[in-house]
Amino acid sequence: MKMASLPFGLLRNEQLVTIETDDLYLSISGDLDFDRYLQESYKSFIDQHETMYFSCNDLNSTVKIYDVTSRQLVEQRQDKCFLPLFFENGRYLTQVKPKRENARIQFFHEYEGFRKAIRPVLDTNILSGILYFQNEVGFSNFEIRDEQGNTLLSVVMEVYPAKLDYKNDYRAIIKEISEILYIAYDFIKRTFLKGSAKVYQEPTGTEFYRLIERHFDDYMKAVNFVEQKPHHRLITVYEEVRGDRLRKQDTVGRAYLRKNAKLLEEVKKGIALNGKQLMPIKGLLMKKIHTYDTHENKIYQNYIGASKEPHRKFIGSDSEAKV
Repeated sequence: MKMASLPFGLLRNEQLVTIETDDLYLSISGDLDFDRYLQESYKSFIDQHETMYFSCNDLNSTVKIYDVTSRQLVEQRQDKCFLPLFFENGRYLTQVKPKRENARIQFFHEYEGFRKAIRPVLDTNILSGILYFQNEVGFSNFEIRDEQGNTLLSVVMEVYPAKLDYKNDYRAIIKEISEILYIAYDFIKRTFLKGSAKVYQEPTGTEFYRLIERHFDDYMKAVNFVEQKPHHRLITVYEEVRGDRLRKQDTVGRAYLRKNAKLLEEVKKGIALNGKQLMPIKGLLMKKIHTYDTHENKIYQNYIGASKEPHRKFIGSDSEAKV
């Protein structure tokens, strides 16, 4: 695919995708940096075999995608490939208009920020807003739903990173982390590898052994550190004592004496109050003490207690195997 005939520079506010279904019209517009598609450009990361993934669930819909080589919208076909159009940190104006005049629609994406970005225009039933793919790389899926929450259109688009050789570097990353056995990351579901999630009811003993074998030393260091230096906090407590042990009173102590005026008795030399010399025979003594009864320590205790169960199961299964 020869790119020498492509122009240089930035094409602003170009319509990149349009979709028409029986229920609605959808349009996505944004900027195009043609330097990305030139082999001699320092920004270019696209080789001659690179193609963008884009799909929607409505087989009867008409989907048109901007073709970089012809510089126009071209209807999507199985034999037609398109260069990447959507990039990380890109801002894309998304507009949706229902065909029925009184129909109300809503935009859904797994990220709340995207859901809030696309909203009705004034009091109309047209949705409009900017999708900002700040931290979104790989497959991004959004849906257009009716008032009852039924899906009218589901779109999957591929978002490319701005400075990463997407697929080659991702394979290298996967190869590096493959040394950690039996661990799968959630973001793999949105990459070009099209990984699928498989749910297991309970982890196996082998998985537990591999994890504890690798991280046991770090785990024990953390446990010992917490036990040697547990979290604590300074709290104020009050103790009822004789009057001769009282010191300067705070608001709590003064409030206690106001409510218990019978504890004040007249003396020769005391606190002047209403022309009398008074002293309390009892009062509240304020103390500052350290306590280990904190939320952090409770969470730690619960965690340690919960972590004992997998150990018991693993040791029990190991004993049964030996028998």
